[in-house]
Amino acid sequence: MRRVLLSLALLVAASSSLLACEVGMSCSTQYVFGLVVTVRDASTQVPLTTATVTLVDGAWREGLTAQPLETVYRGAGEREGTYTITVAAPGYRTSAPRTVTVTGDACHVQPVAITVDLAPAAP
Repeated sequence: MRRVLLSLALLVAASSSLLACEVGMSCSTQYVFGLVVTVRDASTQVPLTTATVTLVDGAWREGLTAQPLETVYRGAGEREGTYTITVAAPGYRTSAPRTVTVTGDACHVQPVAITVDLAPAAP
């Protein structure tokens, strides 16, 4: 049963991608993240890789962590929406919520890159 459900989910995902492309348009198979977030120390501008970035769009929620050897947080993969973003990191004040809208074209979302500077927490 699991195999059938997995196969069905993959078929639906593949069909959706093909239907999204306009006739005569060639869409890539690249997976595009809608949000690319850089988190920095507000004083030094040094990127922080220990933060947690939270994306919320209605009932949908995603928590992001930096991948090894990267200084950015990627999320909202192939998902349009209006996101409220908050960022928290140990030793820093949590960011004020920020709203960002991700749109798409016939094939993929259009990535939005933002930078969030976090102030060190008071001792």
